[in-house]
Amino acid sequence: MAVLSGEVGDGDEVVVATTTTTVPEQTTLTTIEQVEEPVEVLPPSVSELAESVVLIVTVDSAGRELAGGSGTVIDPTGLILTNAHVVEQIPGIPYETLSIRLTDDPAVPPEARYEGTVVAFDAALDLAVVQVTADTTGAATTVSDLTPITLGDSDLVGLGDNIRVLGYPGIGGDTITLTG
Repeated sequence: MAVLSGEVGDGDEVVVATTTTTVPEQTTLTTIEQVEEPVEVLPPSVSELAESVVLIVTVDSAGRELAGGSGTVIDPTGLILTNAHVVEQIPGIPYETLSIRLTDDPAVPPEARYEGTVVAFDAALDLAVVQVTADTTGAATTVSDLTPITLGDSDLVGLGDNIRVLGYPGIGGDTITLTG
């Protein structure tokens, strides 16, 4: 049996299996059957994407909010990818806590639900990873139910392709902003 994959029509992918059988009369019969329905992959909706977007706010020892930026949940256990400049300790303006804020509705401002700690930081790439470590009272906690973003393959994206970006840009209000 051979399994073949290819595109038909408007680029729909089809996977088929072929079986070749030789019968005594020297006649060869080939049976082709579709073994997998073509699946159209729809991009996630804005609401679905918003479940993976967090607002990270730096808070000083007096409880004052200093700065904030977007992050993206990349693992249900509370790993969050963000920019290094969002969580960087700035001389003269140190923060004590990273407040992790989420919302269930992109039209509603996020609420503080967790605190986090930087576990990876690369200033040259402007990337950092934050781990959720505590609830809003500072009590140690672990999570397993955050909604991670489904990461794509950057090799499949080309110049001019449509993309959607969600985040908290710091201007334009307190809710998630969509660029796309």
